[in-house]
Amino acid sequence: MLWRASPSENPAFRHLFLRRAVPGALVIVSLFYGVATIRRNHDWRTEEVLYQRTLAEQPDAQVIRTNLGVIYWDRGDTASAEREWLASLGPARPYVSTLNNLGLLRTKQKRYAEAIEFFERAIRERPLYASARKNLAAAYAEMGQTADADHEFRAAVTLAPLNTDARNAYGQFLLGQGREAEALEQFRLSAEADSNAEAQANLGEIFNRAGDAQRAMTAFEAALKLNPFDNRAHFGLGALYERQGNPAAAAREYRAGLDTDPRNAEALAALRRLTGTDGSQ
Repeated sequence: MLWRASPSENPAFRHLFLRRAVPGALVIVSLFYGVATIRRNHDWRTEEVLYQRTLAEQPDAQVIRTNLGVIYWDRGDTASAEREWLASLGPARPYVSTLNNLGLLRTKQKRYAEAIEFFERAIRERPLYASARKNLAAAYAEMGQTADADHEFRAAVTLAPLNTDARNAYGQFLLGQGREAEALEQFRLSAEADSNAEAQANLGEIFNRAGDAQRAMTAFEAALKLNPFDNRAHFGLGALYERQGNPAAAAREYRAGLDTDPRNAEALAALRRLTGTDGSQ
């Protein structure tokens, strides 16, 4: 996950924090750049224009370049995101969120040595930075360095035990290693920290594989209450209803899942089996 920079990441502050990329970031920028910026906001229709105009006056504004890079990334323009993040490093001490974002970019580009360097720089700047630890772990996992990945995932969830992103990422890693009982524990802790659809859908799949239909159904239903478009939960419920001899409910869930994953081969096969159609009719 990408992060926007906050003015409080300035090294002059002892207590540092990050903000996620949310619309409220405009408020942060306005507070940081003063009343004159607030007064002119009515002329600016988007965050992008606000950031670009600010940079025209203050080209060394690290926080603005970092946040503009996030906008480009969200748009799929990774080249522009990279340009802004590299420029935001500048001669001054970099924001840890910028280093983290560059690490994510290099991971996506499979330039793993550089990704690891950026994540490690962020961790050196802020040793308790759990998100950088989690992302470093994911890079190690992609490289096949499972011991290093496990070490960093453990560090991330130890530093931030209520961080559901870290718990869920670690759980997925453990599933990939065939360590299902440990994965279940991570997803359980994630759901306890802050009930979220990803953790519940994973719990449902684990319970389903274990033959615990009731707990699987409870978890899938919990996931759909949080995210009605979670196709994994719909498909999981469809399989459960089919095994229970309820073809109408099963077909309903398969169709609901296909709304967001229309090419899912197992769900399409299930619908053909149950209704004689593939769901397109």
